[in-house]
Amino acid sequence: MCKIKLALVGALLLGALQTSAAYAGKNDWARLIPEERKSIDYIDFKDRSGRFTKIRLVAIRQRVFIASLSVKFENGKVANYKIEQEIGKGDRTRPIDLPGNARAIDSVQITYRQSARSDGFASVEGLSARSKDWSRIDNEDRKSVDFLDIKKKSGRFTKVRLVAVGDSIFVSDLSVKFENGKVANIKVEREIRKGDTSRPFDLPGDARAIDAVQIGYRQRAKRDGFANVDGLIADEPGGFKVLDTVGLDTKDDMVRIRLDGNDRAVGSIRLRAWVEDVVLRKAEIVFENGDRQEVKIRDRLEPGQATPPIDLLGYRRKIQRVDLTLKPQRGRSEYARIDLLGKAAPAGHYERGRDNGKRGRDLRDRDRGRDHDRRGGLGRDWELLGTRKAAIFSKDSDVFPIGKSKGRFTTIRVRALEQDVQMYGMTIIYGNGNREDVGIYGTLREGELSQPFDLKGKRRFIDKIEFKYRTKLNLKGQGEVELWGKSAG
Repeated sequence: MCKIKLALVGALLLGALQTSAAYAGKNDWARLIPEERKSIDYIDFKDRSGRFTKIRLVAIRQRVFIASLSVKFENGKVANYKIEQEIGKGDRTRPIDLPGNARAIDSVQITYRQSARSDGFASVEGLSARSKDWSRIDNEDRKSVDFLDIKKKSGRFTKVRLVAVGDSIFVSDLSVKFENGKVANIKVEREIRKGDTSRPFDLPGDARAIDAVQIGYRQRAKRDGFANVDGLIADEPGGFKVLDTVGLDTKDDMVRIRLDGNDRAVGSIRLRAWVEDVVLRKAEIVFENGDRQEVKIRDRLEPGQATPPIDLLGYRRKIQRVDLTLKPQRGRSEYARIDLLGKAAPAGHYERGRDNGKRGRDLRDRDRGRDHDRRGGLGRDWELLGTRKAAIFSKDSDVFPIGKSKGRFTTIRVRALEQDVQMYGMTIIYGNGNREDVGIYGTLREGELSQPFDLKGKRRFIDKIEFKYRTKLNLKGQGEVELWGKSAG
């Protein structure tokens, strides 16, 4: 398995990344990085005797920020306290007076507000009404809930799994909230040993963007354990599969994606950004046999955007690693992620010769149609569905009306003419009203065809296709966008 390099800002995300060894298995899993981790601990005192006049909290393992405290007494009454205090490891809050002369405690609820790096928790100490001494009074039967607000634009995922960090944990349940507001509740009821992962849990739908995760624990007192969440990264439309993923700091000028033990032979690759913008300058692809291919890119990828396909020299090559040269971003350091996507070469794909670092020119000339035929190398079963001009200074939203009169189609492709065109997405509306969002992002070079996008269900009537794009800034004028469809026959 390929270790995932996470070049982060100092210790900003330390708690979320403490077990890189936990990435056992496939290398298409990514850690879901939380903006903030909020926790509630429920501590039951029913089996503990004693009466107390005051209580206080002590930070265990790391500093914690205590937001509030709720104390339930044996008579059923509840006292709520606003704390809003950060306490360092081993430090204590100020003593809190309990109402009445001396009270027997039934349970305590502690609410934390923690940074993503914190895995500390608080224990409860009580001032005994009899001995006048302070002592730790909580027990090991602690139930906890972690609330993780996931960084926006982290990607689309088909499964999630939990990773035990610091110590073994018992997870009772898991709740996943998606960006559309819907929630999936998952019963876990399983102990996960330190460094191990839970079984994968399927998410509803094809691929989902995750907004927040809630993890319910049992028996976490006096333990250092907690759970991080991994997501199985969704593939890119058009047959591109995730080969690996790498985390980086937006101030990095280079990052390496190492595919140790890779057994997938591919004919083309793409690079896809998540979380923050990534500016790519160059990629050097090192193959299993030591051959190298250098590709100049010069693309700014917004979260969710991918480069156009980069054809590899040779037929179905195994990649050892990809070294990326980046442009460091201004401002503060931020976490970002890049996915390496690969697609097997189609039948008949072959090498015409090295291209001296240009983007697979020798393999794309066929599609660009050097004979000036407008079909540009596409077969006779491909039909031109429309042409539109692309604005230069703003995103342009265009609709290509198609209709049933043009028949059924199995695949579509897009071509840029006159100038490079920046693509921001495409939505297909079928004849029955169903919609399909297609991830076509990044720069489409002048004369370049996108990869084929297979339609769901094949042989579909298309009502219309909506695009968002603009011509890349230049002094030569607007670009054009052509839409092509492959007839179902």
